[in-house]
Amino acid sequence: MPLIGSITAADSTTARLDEQLTQKLGAKYLGNPDISVGIRSSSSRSVTVDGAVNKAGGFSANGPLTLMQAVAQVGGASPEANIRRVAIFRTTGDQRQAPAFDLASIGRGEMDDPPVYAGDIADLLATGRFQSILAEAPKHFNFVIVDGPPVLCLADAPSLAAMCNGVLLVVEAGRTRTPAVVAGINRLEESGAQVVGALLTKATERSGAYGYGYAPTAPASAKNENQILMIPHQGDA
Repeated sequence: MPLIGSITAADSTTARLDEQLTQKLGAKYLGNPDISVGIRSSSSRSVTVDGAVNKAGGFSANGPLTLMQAVAQVGGASPEANIRRVAIFRTTGDQRQAPAFDLASIGRGEMDDPPVYAGDIADLLATGRFQSILAEAPKHFNFVIVDGPPVLCLADAPSLAAMCNGVLLVVEAGRTRTPAVVAGINRLEESGAQVVGALLTKATERSGAYGYGYAPTAPASAKNENQILMIPHQGDA
């Protein structure tokens, strides 16, 4: 538009566009502008809902869509779903994000119903079925090891960790930073998981041999904080 420039219409509504145009035109160019926005054509958006739902899969959506509406489109959550931790996998630029939401709190009006955008994948973890597997497995095996997803990227990790007797945090040498380790430990402990130790991977003699340990400090606030301790090995400079 020559007077006010471009306005993004994707993932918006006609009412919101009407308000934006009225404000921009009325600010400098027109007195009490009368704006009416209509949809001439629109392209469908693909949204996928996976995991513990009744009809998992993708569907096309026209116009704005929320998480509750997306779950309803696939027949709702199945009985074994953990509706208190629903992840939305989203790629923004080069960043892969997976914020988690509580459908129970959204349904009670205690939390806003988040928007779902084109390309998003909503995933509901099936806690009931997984708990049954964990309860049955020790009857057949001496040890059961669960290989979980990254703690800070996915919503499944804290839920899985809380179901296990202990958690061993895997840290990659030369790549995982101390703040990320502290944030990962805090997130696991907030879910009720018991962190029993850490495993350092991809360490070489050139990068220097060292160990990770962590000890809870006196909390300055209600949230638990941890201190990472670098433990040098014998022979290190």
